[in-house]
Amino acid sequence: MVLTKSRVHAGSVMALGYTKELLDYSVRYRFTTAGGRKVDSTAKVAPEEWGILEERGPIKVRYLPDHPETNHIPDQLGNQHGTTLLIFTAIGAGFALVGGLILFIMLRSGKTLQ
Repeated sequence: MVLTKSRVHAGSVMALGYTKELLDYSVRYRFTTAGGRKVDSTAKVAPEEWGILEERGPIKVRYLPDHPETNHIPDQLGNQHGTTLLIFTAIGAGFALVGGLILFIMLRSGKTLQ
C-alpha cells in the first residue's frame, strides 16, 4: 500500500540561458511478507509513475524473502536518475557547442588541423 507521496525541490539546471527546476518524486509504502512481517520503505520514482500512484492505493513490491528490507517497486529510480542524466546531458551539450565553435572558427580562418 502507498502510504504517502511527496515531491521536493532538487535544485535547478541552466543550459543555454534556460533554467530547468528539478523535483524529486518519492513514495513511502508498506507491504506484508509471506510470513506476515510488515515492512515500510521509500523509493524515488519518475514523475509519470508518481502521478499514477494513489495514497492508500495498492503498489507492487518485489523483495528478497530472507531479507525483505531489500526491496524495490516497478519503475523505481536508481542512484542515477533523471536529475543526473539531465546534468550530464547539459555538460555534454556544452562541450559539443564549444568544440563546434572552435572548429567553425578554424575552418573560417583557413587554418587546417595537423
